Parts: sequence; C-alpha cells; structure tokens
Amino acid sequence: MTDIKSVKEVLNLDNLSIPSFQRPYKWGTKSVIELLEDIEIAIISAERNKDFKYRIGTIILYKNSNDSKKEIIDGQQRLITLSLIYYFLDKSAQNTCKLLNESLTSEITKYNLYYNFQAIKEWFSLKDNNFKEKFFKCI
Repeated sequence: MTDIKSVKEVLNLDNLSIPSFQRPYKWGTKSVIELLEDIEIAIISAERNKDFKYRIGTIILYKNSNDSKKEIIDGQQRLITLSLIYYFLDKSAQNTCKLLNESLTSEITKYNLYYNFQAIKEWFSLKDNNFKEKFFKCI
C-alpha cells in the first residue's frame, strides 16, 4: 500500500524501528547540509508557487505479522536526519523523534549523530526565527 505522509506523520508512527540488519547511520555532514538546503529551496519555491509540492523521498516500511513493529527497509538515513532536525527545532518533540530513542549502539552511528546534530545547529544559527518556524511547519 502506498501512502503520502508528512515527515511528522512518519516520525510519529507507533512502533517505528530500525531492524538489526540495517547498516549504521552513516550520513556525514555533507549529506545533512544537502538535505537542509533542498528543504530550504522547497520552502522558497512553495512561497513563489502555491501549487508546488516537494517530496522528500520514498520510505519503505515492513510490518511483521508477528509483532506490531514497522521496520524501516529504506529511508533510514533520511529519517534519522529528519529526526535530528525536528528535535533541534523543537526540543519538546522528543516523543515525535522516536528513532532517536532506538538502541543505536554502533560507534559509527553515535559519531555521526553527534557531528550531524552540531552541523544542524550551525546551519540554523545563520537563519532567523521566522525561517526556523517556516522550516518546522513544512516538516
């Protein structure tokens, strides 16, 4: 079944999980900045053209019939990065950023989570509060 959902809707899904066979979170700061810039361009495009629609990409989930977990098959890197962005923009959104509560034990994952969060903070430090609000509303 194919559904189009907002980022917030996906991040809010109950029992969203990363299966053990998935690779560690390997996105570096370059990929994070590219995603932030893509979303910024989409915000500007939507302001100029009300019919503009931006798709952040495909996410493939698998629901195991033995339990209620929705396992991320494709889109893990984007979803974790979007969780970091969402958390940065709204620290009270910890419940929304459930993926950040997953048992992420890989040293590679921990390293990239830390440095990517720093990159997100730095990128947004150059933006005003009005832009941050627009960005938060679009995700």
